[in-house]
Amino acid sequence: STGGAAAAGGRLWRLQNFDFAGRSGRAFPFPSTKGDGFLLLGGFVIFGDRANGLERCIESLRAVCDVVVAIHTGKDASIRDLAKSRGVELDVVPWRGFGAARARAVEILGDADYLFYLDSDEWLEQPARRQILGWKGTGPSEAFYRLRLRDWIISGQHRKVFRTEWRRRLVRRDAALWRDDMIVHESLPGPRGRRLGGFIEHAFASDPGLLSAKLRKYALLWAIGKAAHGQSTGSAAGRYLASFARNAFLKGALFRCGIEGLRYSACVARYHRDKHRFLRMLRAGHGAGLVAAAREGRLEELFGMLAAVNIPEKLLSISSD
Repeated sequence: STGGAAAAGGRLWRLQNFDFAGRSGRAFPFPSTKGDGFLLLGGFVIFGDRANGLERCIESLRAVCDVVVAIHTGKDASIRDLAKSRGVELDVVPWRGFGAARARAVEILGDADYLFYLDSDEWLEQPARRQILGWKGTGPSEAFYRLRLRDWIISGQHRKVFRTEWRRRLVRRDAALWRDDMIVHESLPGPRGRRLGGFIEHAFASDPGLLSAKLRKYALLWAIGKAAHGQSTGSAAGRYLASFARNAFLKGALFRCGIEGLRYSACVARYHRDKHRFLRMLRAGHGAGLVAAAREGRLEELFGMLAAVNIPEKLLSISSD
């Protein structure tokens, strides 16, 4: 109806004219989206100071979303300008973890009906774009919809699929309950969600050593978050074996990628092992300063300590209360 279109247009105008400069940290009083019959999809990406893949990611978001917000957590103004030149709304925040950055995006996109997000090294090909655009016209109501994430191993001009997994990426606005204490890639609470077709493409890795270094820091972040909430640890060796078997054999990395698939399966398996190994160390009293910073919400301080040291074990040994 004409009234419905006007209401949807008003919501879109508010999204596109969000006052970033005057933000005060309050919750913004966007009205209810129910009743006008039009779905508004808000998209976002969180990025630091690496430009590789960012333009492709933003272009993918703009192809399917009504408004796109780019959350910059780094310091490089040239990367920031690159994102802004691609026609998105830009917000700059200090790095306090994935949960805080995503919660900020949700706050800005508060007038959207659903949210869709990509990491800066992810993108959509045309079939997935058509799938999402078609989905918007179906009157969706579920809290979550899942798309397939296709992890690519990229070596020069060659690439192979390491694995494919289902991920909840279309999120109803009232289910987008990210919190600041979700410092790494924790799942949102709620149902698994309905499956859609189409793939999110992910430049997963190009070097096992670089991937291992990144995953070790993620493992430590996971352990810090769990230790801050008093969670007990599981079997590190058992997690390693389960993860390796899942990716190498059940997910088929060995058969698609050969020895390279085994090598990357081992990288991911070490991540799952290290999560519980680090958690055991933290619960034994190592790295008390890290756990205290997470528990007390001193997240900028926490990430400052992490950025200063490359090896998680060294950080555990020098961090104290």
